[in-house]
Order: sequence, then structure tokens, then C-alpha cells
Amino acid sequence: MKIDPPLTFNEYYDYFIRYLEMCFEKDPYKNGVLSRCEAGWEFASWFSKCWHDENVDRKYLIEMKKWIAELYKKGDKNFKQFIEVCIFETIYS
Repeated sequence: MKIDPPLTFNEYYDYFIRYLEMCFEKDPYKNGVLSRCEAGWEFASWFSKCWHDENVDRKYLIEMKKWIAELYKKGDKNFKQFIEVCIFETIYS
């Protein structure tokens, strides 16, 4: 199914960030919902694509970095390890 008119990056960004955060925090892994690690890999891939896309306003990259930093700071040891392994290692590999 195609969305008409297409979502703007801003509309997609807001939705996707909320969805990923739900997956990170609840780690649901149910029908159609990503597990925590799958969501982390999805974020890493999306961040990398945005980083290389000159059409993406750099403010979104700054917001993504701040968002991940805040999640990392408030997370427990296991959550921090998830971010390190499933997100940072994926982005920097």
C-alpha cells in the first residue's frame, strides 16, 4: 500500500523514533514488532543512511545523537550494553 501524499521526513522521523523507543524499552518481539536488538540494528542502519544523505537536514542527526545519548545515560547496565553492541558497533563497523 502506498501512502498518498507521501509522508514528509519530519512526519516519518517523529513516528519512527517513538516506535524504536517503544521497542528498545519494552523489547516486545511480537507479531510485526521488532525486538530490542532488531530495533537497534534498524536505527543504526537508518542513522547511517541519513548521515550519507545530503537531503536530510543535519538537525535530525543531532537530535538522533542526543536521543541515543539520553537513553544511554538513563539506562541500566544491560540497556547500555544493548546500545553499545546493537547500535554503536553496527554504526562503526
